[in-house]
Amino acid sequence: MELNKQDIAKRFCALSVEKQKAFLNTLKERGIDFSLLPIVRQSLENSPILSYAQHRHWFLWQLDPQSTA
Repeated sequence: MELNKQDIAKRFCALSVEKQKAFLNTLKERGIDFSLLPIVRQSLENSPILSYAQHRHWFLWQLDPQSTA
């Protein structure tokens, strides 16, 4: 049976923090590398607050998107 990694990653994001920890522990016990799952887009409602450094990068990118800085 082929597992759909995208679906697994989406379902993982919908879990509570406690259930995410349990899921990660189960993967580790089974020898499955979580980093092989794709990164999924978060909904705007669940978007985390940016750190100062992240906000600064976003602000600078808004000023000059072509910059390599």
